[in-house]
Amino acid sequence: EDNEEIEDNEEIEDNDDTEEYVMSAPESLPNEEQLIDSYEIEKIENTCNDPISLYESEDEGFTQVAQGVPIEFKYDGTTLHFRLQKNAAPTPMPDLKRVAGGIWVREHQAEAQNVTKIVIGEGITALGNHNFEGISNKYFNKVTEVELPSTVNKIGDYTFQRDLALQSIDLSNVTYIGDTALARTGVQDISLSRDKEVSLGDGAFRQCTELRSVTGGNIKLATGAFDLCSKLSSFQCTTKLDEIPEEAFAGTKLTNFDFESVKIIGDGAFSYTKLGTISFKQSDLTI
Repeated sequence: EDNEEIEDNEEIEDNDDTEEYVMSAPESLPNEEQLIDSYEIEKIENTCNDPISLYESEDEGFTQVAQGVPIEFKYDGTTLHFRLQKNAAPTPMPDLKRVAGGIWVREHQAEAQNVTKIVIGEGITALGNHNFEGISNKYFNKVTEVELPSTVNKIGDYTFQRDLALQSIDLSNVTYIGDTALARTGVQDISLSRDKEVSLGDGAFRQCTELRSVTGGNIKLATGAFDLCSKLSSFQCTTKLDEIPEEAFAGTKLTNFDFESVKIIGDGAFSYTKLGTISFKQSDLTI
């Protein structure tokens, strides 16, 4: 159905071709808490038999996120900090199979439930899949603000999905926002880069029910990018769009749209909206 909501227990497909890390679990898992506590990150190229050794290096209260990844983290009250290690080259955060696989959650469950702000340091180039996903109303559901440096240009799949309280995040330097990366968050007004192409994954902002406006330059939409954003009434893109994918704006509050260069409109792209007069200027339009 066009307007099927994201369920908290929805299973999410993983793209094994692009992830650097996989999760390994013990042979038996008697209960859910042990399941959450026991997942370990293993680097495919260099599997470590002693997972504790991955994180022994600490400095000023910072702990390395994974073996071979020169990024460290520290909780400071309700703020979670990440920084690049000294003299390290620019590096992305690791992809995860699930949020509980990150050491900043697995070994800090209480802190992950109460953190309200996430600060990403300069030199970190991307946020990985599932890094800060809110799940089962447990982790990162109190996060209201995320500070990104100018070096972050990619947000992976499901990175902030279901972080219901998240309202403030500067995306002006980000050029890729993955599948449901910010779905079901509390963001209200989004400003994307005006001078760089920005690609959105499927359902990137799906069901952001507080989202009111989106501005940007060259935005590449994807299926369901703003599906069920029930308060979205303004979408301003300086580069003319030639394709509107399926369900891209379904269930929004849009009453007008610039169709001047549009040649393709996918199924349900504007279903359950209140568009008024629609004018097409392309003779080879496909609907």
